[in-house]
Parts: sequence; structure tokens; C-alpha cells
Amino acid sequence: MDRTPAFWKDLITSREFLGEELPLFVPLGRTEQENVFVDLHTLRHVLVCGDAESGKTTLVHSILNSLLMRCNPEHLRLIIVDPKAVEYQAYDSLAHMLTPVISDAKKTILVLKWLNKEFERRVLVLKEHKMRTIEAYHREIERPAVEKNGDFGTDVMPEAM
Repeated sequence: MDRTPAFWKDLITSREFLGEELPLFVPLGRTEQENVFVDLHTLRHVLVCGDAESGKTTLVHSILNSLLMRCNPEHLRLIIVDPKAVEYQAYDSLAHMLTPVISDAKKTILVLKWLNKEFERRVLVLKEHKMRTIEAYHREIERPAVEKNGDFGTDVMPEAM
């Protein structure tokens, strides 16, 4: 199988990428005929695997940088686990980071437990308001409350998501 390099710059300056407004729309690569993109919102899980030196880390950097280009820190918060402590340290100082890059296994376990609790909290909030998605919650509950009360209104504001 012939390999043709897919240059990130070519992907992020393409009409397909620039013309798409989805915040989690990221480039994955290129076939012989076309650029390949995906909306991460539609994926439940992502597994990146391959041989040594096959571009796994490059792909993850491409996805992260695409997300950083499209989303401000108010709309994108990251927790990055870097077991080798060398691959993702450059992201440490970004405003998007919820915590510094984690390379310690015990801290990883703690952050995963916290993430699970946060996930469960959000599911309960959505259930309480009879909403199926965070987008629907923002559209139907949060935005109207902010418009009515301002960011620091005196009324009780809805749960943050």
C-alpha cells in the first residue's frame, strides 16, 4: 500500500474544514481522492492504534490543535494524560487545560474517578430537565436564563455543563 502524506496545514486550510462550523470537526487524514474529517461529537469512543512510528501521536496532536483552533476555553476544557511525560507537556500552559498534563498513574486514576462523577452529575441534570443532550440543555435552559438574568443574575442560575 502506497502512503501519501496528509499535511495538517492542507487539511485545515481546505474548503471542507473552513466551511464547517461544527466545533468538534477535526481532520483525520487523506485518501487518494479526498480529505477525511470527522465530527467527534458523533463518536462515543476513539481508539488510535498502529505500529511504532506510524503517526499515532501526530494524529492526536492534529486533533488537539484542530479543537484548540475552533473552541475557546469557555467551550473546551481538556484533561490530558501523558504516561511518557514527554508527548503533551507543551499543552500544559493553555487556558483550555482543566488540570496540568497528568503523567502519574495514581493521579490518572483520581482524575478518571472525578470525571465519572462529573459525567453522572451531568446525566442527572439532563434527566431532571428532560433533556437528551448538553446542546439541548444549553439552548432550552441555560441560554434563556443567562439572557434573562445576565451572567450574574440574582435568580438561581441553571447547572453549568
